[in-house]
Amino acid sequence: MDLKRSVHLSNQFLLNGEADLVDPPLDSHGEVDENEVEARTQCKHANDFINVTDCTIHKFLNKVDSLADSPEESKAWLKTLQKGADNARAEDTHKISAFMATALNALTGRLKPDPVIDSESRKNCGLKHDLCGLLLCPIELDWDDEEVRNNVHNYEEGFKLGPTARALYANFTGDPTNLDAGYLKSKLLLKLYKFIFTLPSSAKSVSLEESSNENAEPPSGSKRHCTSHSSSRAPAKKDVVVATMLNMNNQVTLRSIAYTTVQLLFALSSAERWGGDHEGLNFYDTYYHTIDHFEGDHNNLNGSKDLLKWWDSLSASKVFSDHQRG
Repeated sequence: MDLKRSVHLSNQFLLNGEADLVDPPLDSHGEVDENEVEARTQCKHANDFINVTDCTIHKFLNKVDSLADSPEESKAWLKTLQKGADNARAEDTHKISAFMATALNALTGRLKPDPVIDSESRKNCGLKHDLCGLLLCPIELDWDDEEVRNNVHNYEEGFKLGPTARALYANFTGDPTNLDAGYLKSKLLLKLYKFIFTLPSSAKSVSLEESSNENAEPPSGSKRHCTSHSSSRAPAKKDVVVATMLNMNNQVTLRSIAYTTVQLLFALSSAERWGGDHEGLNFYDTYYHTIDHFEGDHNNLNGSKDLLKWWDSLSASKVFSDHQRG
């Protein structure tokens, strides 16, 4: 999210008050004004983003407030921060593309990619590639149906890509009548999460083999967890553990899951560079759909709580422990 715009929207949110989100705005006909609801939701998202940024960047809000009367200096400072954030995301995206190509090319059976995914180019990814298209396809749609594929390719109404992509579901399958079942329990998502927030080597411990139990811990793809000193190592000084840098305290956060979700779908796409949307898939909507799913902005509050417990259990046993062992 753009920092300058986020600060502006956050200020609007604070000025108008949280009460705006309690009583839905009505139009001149007494109906809920969906455009105004969307505008208020964006202000809330921006305020949440600014609060998270303040926790990440020391005294960020203090700096914002101190520059309130110096718009040009504030603009220059926020531009510098934005450039750093964009560069970091671009670096993540470049590394993730190669990692995802390797992970997906190792799949076998019905999911074996044909042709193999190029780790150096994204031109044959996205809807152009059958496996990437399958994983990007919403769980509500049947990618095996040629007519459905054509409609998805042509961005027909009702056939657009979105946050319910198969890549985010356990075993890449789901129930179109129950979109919460298996959602965000993809082992590919977990594998990428470990790659981003712990160490690339720890991601190897997550096997992409199918499991009949979506709630089970992903099977380990590595046999290195033993007492032999030759089979494990402590992270070298040059190794950077992002979770440690962000002071995540060995806890999986909602926004770190949302960030990984966006990076996963972006890596599957054919987009050559970062943008807000590509081939009809809006990455900002995907990010906030993930946040709202956990924070209860949908109809299955118990399901979202169970999902968070699932991720929390993995934070202790699978996500952060592996990088400490090597």
